Amino acid sequence: MARASTIDKLPADILEQLQTLLRDPRVTQIDATQSINEALQHEGYDITVSKSAVNRYSMKMEDVGAKLQQSREMAQMWIGKLGAAPQGQVGKLINEIIRTMAFDTAMHMSEGEDPVPLKCWLN
Repeated sequence: MARASTIDKLPADILEQLQTLLRDPRVTQIDATQSINEALQHEGYDITVSKSAVNRYSMKMEDVGAKLQQSREMAQMWIGKLGAAPQGQVGKLINEIIRTMAFDTAMHMSEGEDPVPLKCWLN
């Protein structure tokens, strides 16, 4: 069984700092690692993150971001077919259901699983 990543052990505020650093194209992963380790030390935590842990986390977040973008594109396609201007709360709810279905389908397919059958959503 794999060990939990040190990233998973980070306090919420420091994890948020890491995410902000990784989104900034001017900050390298090495700089982000150093900054997070300094923040951990400054706040008195007895853990550090490695460059490889930050790299793995960054790659995982990029993958999730790409899947989210794909699901948004898929949802936009379906919303375009069903009508882009939802009428009232029911229309907004249907659009949100379509977005969620598209995201779940993209996640399942990217993991090599069969897409979620439509009947699962209808029950």
